[in-house]
Amino acid sequence: MSRSREMDKIQESSYLKLNEISWNLMLSYIYMFHIKKFRAR
Repeated sequence: MSRSREMDKIQESSYLKLNEISWNLMLSYIYMFHIKKFRAR
């Protein structure tokens, strides 16, 4: 019982990490896009 709970915790944490990474990628992409747009002016 405790083993499956442990696995759930590991899965949850890895999912959160993936979510965080994708958010960071998206934010950096938007940031770069805005800078390019701003410089083009």
